[in-house]
Order: sequence, then C-alpha cells, then structure tokens
Amino acid sequence: MPVIPGGAGYRSGVSTLRLRIDDLVGRHPTVPLALRAAVAALVAWLVVSRMGGLAQDYPYYAPLGAVVSVSTTVLASLRAAAQVTLALLAGSALSVAALLSPLPVPLALVLVVGIGTVVAAWRWLGSAGSWVPVSAIFMLVLGHQDGSRFVVGYLALTCLGAAIGAAINLALPPVRFAAVHRAQDELRSVVVDQLRMLADGLEQDPLPSAEDWSGRRRDLEPRARAVHQLVGDATGGPQVNWRVRRLPDRSDRVRAHGRALADLAYLVGEQADLLRLERAEHEEVPLGPGLRPAAARALRALAVALDSVEVSTARPDDLDRAWRELDRLAEAVRERRRRTDEDLFEAGTVVAGIRRTLLTVSP
Repeated sequence: MPVIPGGAGYRSGVSTLRLRIDDLVGRHPTVPLALRAAVAALVAWLVVSRMGGLAQDYPYYAPLGAVVSVSTTVLASLRAAAQVTLALLAGSALSVAALLSPLPVPLALVLVVGIGTVVAAWRWLGSAGSWVPVSAIFMLVLGHQDGSRFVVGYLALTCLGAAIGAAINLALPPVRFAAVHRAQDELRSVVVDQLRMLADGLEQDPLPSAEDWSGRRRDLEPRARAVHQLVGDATGGPQVNWRVRRLPDRSDRVRAHGRALADLAYLVGEQADLLRLERAEHEEVPLGPGLRPAAARALRALAVALDSVEVSTARPDDLDRAWRELDRLAEAVRERRRRTDEDLFEAGTVVAGIRRTLLTVSP
C-alpha cells in the first residue's frame, strides 16, 4: 500500500526515520558535530573569499576560528567563541607589546611564551587558554616581518570565524536526546546487574569474601554523574537552543528520568556498601542466614522490575511481584525482631532502601 503524504502511514514513516536518525546520532555523536564544523569552515571561507584587503592575504584564519568555536551545545559554542576571542586579544596584546619593545626577537619570544602560559591558566579562558601563548608566538614571529598588518588580520579573521561558528551552532543547534537515552539505558542496565550480583552473593554458600564482594561492586556514582552531565548538555540553555525549546515535554521527561536514575544509582550503591558486610568472618552482619533468602528474592525481583522500566515506570506485573517480595522481607525482619533482642538497624535499612528504589519506578 503506498504511503500517502500527510496521512497516518506517512507520519509513521517519518517517525520511524526520525528514530533511526536519533539512534545513529546516539551511537555516533561526533558525526553531527563534524558536519557542523565542516559547514562552519565552508561558510567562513566563502565569507572571507569575497572580502578584500587583509582577508585576501590571510583567508585561512577564518575557517580556523570557525572550527574551534563549534561545540556539542549552543551555550558551549557561544562560550568557546567568547573564550577564543579573549585568548586572541590577550595573545595579541603580548605580541604587540613585544614588537614595540627594543628587545631582540629571541628574548621577546621567551617573555611572551612565559607570560602567555601564565595568562592561559586564567579560568575564564577555559580550554581556549592555550591560544594565548600560541597566538602570541604567531603574531610575534610573523608580525615581526609583516608589521601590524598580520596582527590585525590574524586577530580579526580568527574572531570573525569564531563568530560564524557560533552562528552555525545557533542556526543548527544539536539535540542530544538520543545520546542521553542511550546513556540512561546503559546506567539502568548496570544498576540491574548490580542488584543481581548482590542477590547472587547473598545466596552463595559459603558467603563471598571481602575481595569477592569488592569484585561485585559496580562504580555507579561516576556513571550517574556522566549521565547527569549529558542531561545538562541536552536540556540546558533552552532560551538559545530553538530545537530544545520546541520540545519542552521531552526535555522535562529527560530531566525527570535523569533524576530518577541518579536516585537509583545512589540507593543501589548504598545497598551494595551495606551488604558487603555480610561475610562469614563477621559475628554481626546486616541480615544473617535467616533473612538472606528473603533479601535475595527481594533484590532479584527489584532487578526484574527495573529491567522492565519503560520511560520511567516499571511493568505492573513485575512491580507487583517486587512489592510482594519486599513485604515478605519486611515481615521476616519484624518476625525476627519479635523473637530476639537485636535492633536489626541494618536489615531495616535494606528494607527501606529497596522500598525507596521501588518508589522511583512506581506510577
């Protein structure tokens, strides 16, 4: 059956194509960045090629400035353009001062490189700080031969290129939702894997050693921070990224999902740190042999529920099963407390941690 433009089939085809493109971008995020950089360099070259004077003598500096100002986000691109401009101004000031001084070129070179390296550490220059001594060297060595003409041309054309690169990023802003979804799915997968490994450890006989428990520990916090950074890059600055501004609902969902995953990573990390104390050589352990089976079943059911999450909510059947296993564990803790004088604070912490984790994926 042919696809009718504007009909349901056409919209479905467009949606499928868009998903495939998003997936491609998520797998290869440098591809759109490379395309924007290439377009910015081309536009900068075309602009200066139609100009006269200095632009005809040093046309290659405009594409250079355009490329270095293109970044993964609109705000980062604007920041890069501003930092490159500041770095060039600082470098040109050093070179002009050296050119006007009576110092010989070798001594002037030593001074501009030394002072430029110190200035490059200024935090407002960011990663563009290295441009200070580099540009100062270019302007000093070449400007010494060509006078102020080269200095002005280098400074003006590179700054023009940086402005063009920032404008290209404004006109074609990146939307990194696909990369964020991919990173979030990977983080959730690691969290699920962590829960299953904890359950396996509790069911192991004999119990895992300290080294074995350490081997089962997954570094969730750095992954959660990386996802948080990606979420910020994808949803930050909606006032200047018109593509993000057109997708407010999706931005809100991405941010909410990111916060939920950060909570998950934190809670499961706490569980892992606590259950590492469940070892045979310890007289006092968080659970003990009577509570380990129930805790293992609750952790495994929690892993299944998290693995079934779609958007932000777990599948109802898996969620119900996880809540039932948690109730059984809580009842086992209460029963043991009735029969002993133990406080069971750690066991209660395990129950509370599983409950808080389930709440993050419950409707």
